[in-house]
Amino acid sequence: MKLLVIEDEPKTQHQIIQFLMEYNDSWIIEDECDNIEEAIYLLKTKSKYDLVLADIELTDGNLMNVLDQFPLTVPIIFITAYNQYMQRAFEVNSISYLTKPIKKIELFKALDKFQKISKDVTSNDLKDLLVYIKQQKEYKQKFLAQLSNKLVIVDIKDIAFFEIEDGVIFINTLKDRLMLKERSLDDIEEVLDPNSFMRVNRSSIVNKEHIIEIKPYDKNSIMINTSNKWIKSSQKKTVEFRKWITQ
Repeated sequence: MKLLVIEDEPKTQHQIIQFLMEYNDSWIIEDECDNIEEAIYLLKTKSKYDLVLADIELTDGNLMNVLDQFPLTVPIIFITAYNQYMQRAFEVNSISYLTKPIKKIELFKALDKFQKISKDVTSNDLKDLLVYIKQQKEYKQKFLAQLSNKLVIVDIKDIAFFEIEDGVIFINTLKDRLMLKERSLDDIEEVLDPNSFMRVNRSSIVNKEHIIEIKPYDKNSIMINTSNKWIKSSQKKTVEFRKWITQ
């Protein structure tokens, strides 16, 4: 197994390599680099990498912007201090999206996933592997939100619903109402598991696990009680909701 590590922080690069060797000391760190220019050169001239581990914000620019122009032909694990690139990451063959400071157990889980994917794909064709990766989308498990004058990490399972009011997006849990910095509900909807969350109207996304009660509103709409707040479904979403809630 041949790997490329792209990281501009020496301590983090050393830690990643150390964790990789702990995971499997037979793997070969074929190349290491700390800037976009060299990374693109290596990816263009060498086609034998089995896996890439990469930061996004590097000294000479944003790797994600480059990958939009230069399609990656190898699976990649992103390791970054930023969480706003998650949606785009899974459009460029990302297996996993890890946030700094990197934790060994999280990296090992990502590597386990890569190994499983590699074994599940029976064809030796790399294109088959990349298609398979895109189908194995990961969904966001935590959100960073503002509560009064502090930032709080909110676990996805604690969120009853998302809503937008006057252009501001809020997370609602059983105890708190917190403000998010995300720009739109569309962006949030993209990173949520559709089996657990559903957009029921233009301004609300509900969590199936927190729905307490449902009752008719009129012929084409229903009222949904989640976290003791009633939310009205749009006519367009009502039929879809009835199917989704029992899945």
